Amino acid sequence: MVGMTPDAGQRSEDVGISLVGVSKAFGRGDRRTAALCDIDLDIAPGSFVSVIGPSGCGKSTLLRLVAGLLTPDSGTIRVLDTSPLQACRDKLIGLVPQSPALLPWRSVLDNVRLPFQVNRAGGRRSSAHRVEGATLDPAEVLAAVGLGEALEKRPAELSGGMQQRVAVARAFAFGAPVLLMDEPFSALDELTRESVRHRLLDLWQAHRKTVLFVTHSVAEAVALSDRVIVMSSRPGRIIADITIGIARPRGPAVELSEEFHDAETQVRLALRKGWADAA
Repeated sequence: MVGMTPDAGQRSEDVGISLVGVSKAFGRGDRRTAALCDIDLDIAPGSFVSVIGPSGCGKSTLLRLVAGLLTPDSGTIRVLDTSPLQACRDKLIGLVPQSPALLPWRSVLDNVRLPFQVNRAGGRRSSAHRVEGATLDPAEVLAAVGLGEALEKRPAELSGGMQQRVAVARAFAFGAPVLLMDEPFSALDELTRESVRHRLLDLWQAHRKTVLFVTHSVAEAVALSDRVIVMSSRPGRIIADITIGIARPRGPAVELSEEFHDAETQVRLALRKGWADAA
């Protein structure tokens, strides 16, 4: 079914990520290009929301705005009822980029431990988010993503899919309650990508972080998400907010179900309508 975004009057403690009237453009003068226009989006704590749309529609820009790496030209962004920059300072946000960004001289276990060491002296988590943001044992998280036998290996000894699982484990282990994931599986082949997303799904179902996930894959978005946000061509606008009503927990078999294919069809139709409107 197609869902509506939450009411503007929703209580702040019920919102994990909130964007109101957010717009962003790049460049100057005649070369100024609008990337995002009037984005309104509320994401409940502990939910998994995917953003999908054509290349260049501003998906990664949206993620970088929420991460505090960019500043909106207009509108407001809140992450767990604080600004993105403050949320970063308080270690409330974890970022999983497109490439795993592992240090080649460190073991798998030491790569996952790295954020603990880098952030040992800095940052804090407010008491309101201390429980949901609790750190996890790195070795246990690596075992949960199927890398329990690879703790002492170096990244060069791992496949691409295994390296990306290390990156996912690192983000979960550090304990940030909000995870921003920017097409983390885009470089993987389809079979590996399917395997890794089910590892991610198992991990998320166990710990229920608030996840904003950017993807180009309709199947990936439907398999993982509570909601799928469909973006228009540039400047990016939200043209559909689709609730995925498939029961959780979800296993690999869900992708063979009629319910899954119905949800895929809704997302594809919304994407095609956006392309048609743009043309």
